[in-house]
Amino acid sequence: FDDTSTISSLDLADARAAQEPVWRSRVDQRFGELIRLKDGWDGYGAGRIDPGVLNFARFVLESVMTSQTPTPSLVPTHGGGLQLEWHFGGNDIELMIYRPFEAELSVIYHDDQPPIEEQPLTSDFSELGIALHTVG
Repeated sequence: FDDTSTISSLDLADARAAQEPVWRSRVDQRFGELIRLKDGWDGYGAGRIDPGVLNFARFVLESVMTSQTPTPSLVPTHGGGLQLEWHFGGNDIELMIYRPFEAELSVIYHDDQPPIEEQPLTSDFSELGIALHTVG
């Protein structure tokens, strides 16, 4: 087939979307919802989520997620931070991001592995990646 003139920009967009991991579009949609939160969004005077926190969360996710990794729940916090949660395979993985480069990881495994409790993370998120990909 030599005639490529019939390939439209929509076809190319569809091809890119087909290659994009499912988690990425779900996270992007949720980020859009979170950035629109107003002061007092929780009814108790919570501040807006810090856009830097969302950018940092995206950076972290891009560094640890694969196309098979389940989409995390993204929960805003009262102080403008973000909690990322994965609950699958009987394990509970939570990453609390307070500010860019200031986060804590907690993991409770369903087997005999010792839990990780509020381990500070700043720029090395390999332990999160290991927790996400050893769940089975």
